[in-house]
Amino acid sequence: MPAILTILSTGLPLPTQVFNIRYKFFISSYTMSEDILEAARAIRPYLPELLTAEQAKAIDHQLTQLLTQQDQTKVDNLILDILCSQEPTRQWIDEFLELKLPPTLEKSYQPIPGNLTPVSSVAKYTCPFGDYVWYQRQVGEPIPNCPTHEVPLEKV
Repeated sequence: MPAILTILSTGLPLPTQVFNIRYKFFISSYTMSEDILEAARAIRPYLPELLTAEQAKAIDHQLTQLLTQQDQTKVDNLILDILCSQEPTRQWIDEFLELKLPPTLEKSYQPIPGNLTPVSSVAKYTCPFGDYVWYQRQVGEPIPNCPTHEVPLEKV
């Protein structure tokens, strides 16, 4: 079940979910502040694909301001305000919180006898300052620098 669900006219929240009137979706009890911060870090490279150039630049600037604050407590609602202000970013964060990966990426599964563990074929890179996450979509794809700090990303 997705971490954030669009309201269905006949659906009711499960006992482990709370309807958030402000954002007009359900937030599951397992959606933590760290999940929302991770979603904000991870969506930054995708903003130009989801929004107009002007919208992407404005939202990226707002997210950067929040993610680089010394005290990151209580910024999750501000991040949700920003990301839920546009339908494409609201849908993206919904899927990210369900998958714990960007929606365009999937974990691969290799059904090898005796080893039934999902195998991730996705390489994750982060800014050493913690405000940017980038996922390598294809083998050999060049790894960018952090757009905020202009430093190389580190593989996690």
